[in-house]
Amino acid sequence: MLAELGIITSALALVVAWYAVVAGVVGALNRNDRWVRSARNAALLTFPLLTAASLAMIISQVNGDFQIEYVWATTERASGNRLDSATPAEEPNQIMEPP
Repeated sequence: MLAELGIITSALALVVAWYAVVAGVVGALNRNDRWVRSARNAALLTFPLLTAASLAMIISQVNGDFQIEYVWATTERASGNRLDSATPAEEPNQIMEPP
C-alpha cells in the first residue's frame, strides 16, 4: 500500500508541476492573473505531494517493506533499526565509527 501511495503521489506531483509551468507561461504571456495564481497554487501543491511520497519511502524503509526495490536493495535485516540503535558520542569531539 505504501508503494502505491508513493508512486501515485510522485506521479501527481509531476503532473501538477508541469501544469504549474504551463499555466505560468500562459498567464505571463496573456497577462492573466488567474492563470498565474493557478500556477502558483499548483507549484505550492507539489510540496505536500512530494512530502507524502517521501514519508511513504521512509516508513517503508523503517518497517522493512521489501516490496519496494529501493528498500530491498539498501536494507540489511541484521543491521536492525538504525534510528533506534544510534548512540551519541561520549565526548563532543569524538567521531563515531560506522557500525
